[in-house]
Amino acid sequence: DRPLRGRRPRPPAPRPPRAEGRAHPPAVRTHRPRLL
Repeated sequence: DRPLRGRRPRPPAPRPPRAEGRAHPPAVRTHRPRLL
């Protein structure tokens, strides 16, 4: 397979459905807020 030059990259993988109970994604709670 030759590299795809000049072609747009393939679409990102579909994200899993987030749980209804969680208001924010886990990444928000894992990383420190930027304000600090």
